[in-house]
Amino acid sequence: MAVTKAMASSGIVIYVGDAALPDDVNTWTPIADVTGLDGPESGRALIDCTHMTSPGNRQEFISGQKLSGKLNLSLSFAPSDPTQDPATGLMKWADDGTKKAVAVVFNDQRVTTFLCTVIFENVKVAAPLNGKVDATCSAQITGDFEWTTGGVS
Repeated sequence: MAVTKAMASSGIVIYVGDAALPDDVNTWTPIADVTGLDGPESGRALIDCTHMTSPGNRQEFISGQKLSGKLNLSLSFAPSDPTQDPATGLMKWADDGTKKAVAVVFNDQRVTTFLCTVIFENVKVAAPLNGKVDATCSAQITGDFEWTTGGVS
């Protein structure tokens, strides 16, 4: 019987770079207190080419441009950390529309790493009564991305 190759999400680190493109980054900084990650994803846009005489009266599609998807982060809101400080971190980047390099470093044996450029779209803070203050953040991946191994330094 084969042994699973599954990995736990604990230990995944999301870094933001000091430049727009991963190749130009001098310093990678971990985003503080990330509690969840949704993405990356990959796919293609579909172009509807249905016409009045499409076979079987069914829609027809052709393949369009590649889609880069989004990275959606869940966080424990930590405004005292520079990556979450409203004046210097996620909220500022979303307000400014600044392109930022991002690296998602997985905790597998190869240290699989996803490198991309994003535009942070929004940050939302939630503070339920008798609960911890959380935040969610959505970042649109722009342009190409790369899967590598070995992490970032």
